[in-house]
Amino acid sequence: MELYLILMGVFLLCIIVWGITSIGGEKKEFRKRYNQLYHPLITAQGFHAQNMDHLNKIGFHADRTENIGRKHFMFDHTKLLTCFEEFYINDGFLSVPKNKPQLLLPFIDKGASYCQPLKVFRYDKIIDCVLIQDGSVVKTSEGSAILAGTSVPYLGLLQGKASSSSDERQTGILSVRLTLDDIQNPSVLFTFSGNMDKSSAAYAESFTQAQQVFGIFDAIVRINKKTTASPQNTAPAQTVRAAQSTVASQPAASENESVFDTIRQLGKLRDDGILTEEEFNQKKKLLLEQIK
Repeated sequence: MELYLILMGVFLLCIIVWGITSIGGEKKEFRKRYNQLYHPLITAQGFHAQNMDHLNKIGFHADRTENIGRKHFMFDHTKLLTCFEEFYINDGFLSVPKNKPQLLLPFIDKGASYCQPLKVFRYDKIIDCVLIQDGSVVKTSEGSAILAGTSVPYLGLLQGKASSSSDERQTGILSVRLTLDDIQNPSVLFTFSGNMDKSSAAYAESFTQAQQVFGIFDAIVRINKKTTASPQNTAPAQTVRAAQSTVASQPAASENESVFDTIRQLGKLRDDGILTEEEFNQKKKLLLEQIK
């Protein structure tokens, strides 16, 4: 009997030690994962605060804002300035209970918070705007549409042409590049995707965002060209300010056209079996809500 009691005591002691060790391990693992999110969050918030302080110091006043995905644009029509900031700050994990560390996993999978350096430039200096896919220009501010049959395979898919090679579904990069008549700031590049499967819904969403940004700056380029060509261009800044009052409507028409084009392109992706009917309807609903 005594031996039995001793064995039972040792067994219970082992269970207690295991429980304490297990709980301590879970707390340590939770803290490790929590810090993976918390430190980048605080850093991103700090960078964002610095960016806003800089705008206050230069007297930047946002007359118009455009939030496209994680890219945020603001326009000061008095100073003819564009402010661009890209940031991703997700603090939803702060409410996760400490006894449920597994709930942190979705936040970690989405990536850490970040905030890119602020870009401020004069929009009356923009002389060209191009949409680039995998290093090839597929749309320009000269009015050319997306070029089917270029060296970019995915464009053929967007135009309703079947893929003929597995290479056509490799990763790709989308970007919009602005050329400025400014020796200190000759160009600005906005990147929308990198190392992303071209056949994925995420890539289609990035393509939509790139077209939206292109539409905004394409309208500004056209206004700048009209202003430069005007015979009454005696006061460029004042003329551009007056013309800029139409920026809100000009991009709207361009963006609306882009929305309908994108819906048609997504329809072809659905017909080719790349998007499901549910994914197509979700994207279509979001796009129609953008129509102005």
